Amino acid sequence: MRNLLQKLFKNNLVKGTSYVFIGSFAANIFSYFFHLITGRMLGPEQYAIIASLLSLSYVFGFPAVIISTVLTRKVAELAAHNNKAAIHGVIRTVMKFLLWFIVGFIVLLILFKQLVADFLHIQDTHFIVILGLSLIISYVSTIGFAALQGMLRFLSYAIVNSLSNAFKDLFALVALVLGLGTSGVVWSFLATSIATTVAVFIPLKDILKAPVTYPSIRGKSIRSTLWVTIAFFGMGLMINVDVLMVKHYFDAYEAGLYAALATTGKIVLFVSSPIVAVLLPVATQKNARGHSTIRELAVAMSVIVMLSVSAVGVFALLPRLVIYLLYGEAYYSMSRVLWLMGVYFLFYNISNTFIYYFISIKRYRVLLAALVVSILQVGLLFIFHESFTQIVLVLVATALLLSFIFIYYYVSREIRKK
Repeated sequence: MRNLLQKLFKNNLVKGTSYVFIGSFAANIFSYFFHLITGRMLGPEQYAIIASLLSLSYVFGFPAVIISTVLTRKVAELAAHNNKAAIHGVIRTVMKFLLWFIVGFIVLLILFKQLVADFLHIQDTHFIVILGLSLIISYVSTIGFAALQGMLRFLSYAIVNSLSNAFKDLFALVALVLGLGTSGVVWSFLATSIATTVAVFIPLKDILKAPVTYPSIRGKSIRSTLWVTIAFFGMGLMINVDVLMVKHYFDAYEAGLYAALATTGKIVLFVSSPIVAVLLPVATQKNARGHSTIRELAVAMSVIVMLSVSAVGVFALLPRLVIYLLYGEAYYSMSRVLWLMGVYFLFYNISNTFIYYFISIKRYRVLLAALVVSILQVGLLFIFHESFTQIVLVLVATALLLSFIFIYYYVSREIRKK
């Protein structure tokens, strides 16, 4: 048994997943407490504002996902050859690009804050501004997280990720205890971003002190970044647009109930997120060395499907208990469609895993499917939004379609070529 465990821990995917899984489990516990605290202490109407702002942050934060994915992949390629100087150069290059992006983001924030607030029925536009500032700072921390992932420093990655969620809990709780209400919780987002950014660069001191060489940026790198942008914009829409649409079409109380449903459903996503976080750099490094990555995909997908199905099973068998533990009796009406939301995230997980894998092996064109399906989802939600069940059925149908497209592509193009 000991020999088996030692052999397993020599596998970077298994070892990295173990670290990130434990760290993500801790982070998700902290995240659970955040929603428990805000959902119970604010009530459905005010919690709907917090949930819609979080969903908005995920949509506005999609550039961070792109930066993370592209930078993780590039750092992983350089780390495969132990090129610390080039890694330092890449970090500096991305940081300079990010400064220009931040300037543009601030301009857009000033121009469209009222429009966004009106769409979400949020009276205080300061909430949008504070959220925007939080995102700007979090973009910087994304660079640190991506560098840790790419160099397979999963223990440091897991620790800082857990601390980030702990910071959010602490700041939100202090704000609520002090009677600052929704405004205080929104300010806690900004405080969390600052604390996380400071923490994430501490494990990278050796890289930041290394000599600097700047790798050349080729046309292929720019094109691959565009494909990744397309993919993650689509996936970002698919996971957040429903909460924003419900906030627009339903009253505040119902929007709060749906926000609780969507957040609870994300448990299925949370249980698989550590695996895709490890799959990208591990598969990238193996691909850079000319080795097969089929085994990595098979292991990752098997574990993700197993964990996702288990979570959906719990939702189906004990929906009221799950809702009660998270939000209390006020949200019981959501228990009847909880299992269906879980099914949506099951198929979303499958699609998401394929996206990270295709990026690691440089199969970019198929990523366009994510954007096409997400646009289809938005269009269907504009038409079908009479009830929560109707909305969730649209989510399930579109996620199933995207999973089928990726599976068909992988079987017809990758498996047959082998």
